[in-house]
Amino acid sequence: MEDAARNNPAPSTDNGSDQPRVAKPWVRNLLAGQGFDLPDEKQFWWNVHLEAFLRYARKRGPEIPLEQIVADHLAGLRAEEPPITPWRFEQVRLALQVFERGIEHWRWETDAHGRLTPRFRIKCSVES
Repeated sequence: MEDAARNNPAPSTDNGSDQPRVAKPWVRNLLAGQGFDLPDEKQFWWNVHLEAFLRYARKRGPEIPLEQIVADHLAGLRAEEPPITPWRFEQVRLALQVFERGIEHWRWETDAHGRLTPRFRIKCSVES
């Protein structure tokens, strides 16, 4: 069971188990700004992957550039034991590629709890 959970993590949802799982508005805006029209379920999973990346980034801290944090996160996923499935790795890789291309002004700010956290703006549109 633990291996299955690692390869297909079941994220917690704030809207209860009987509610549809939906991506946060910022993820939907990120996708829309780049012309993506993904089904709600796929948007939800991209949301899960991007939120996991942001948790990872918080642990790494502000000294490391965004590009390096992305590369290190992907390398960590490749090294997982048991290994994640290739389709899941590709989904994460693509989500992070879209994230990098679709944001601007990556920076670190102190949140309401006094912790450093990454902040960024979603671009209105992205040039090809």
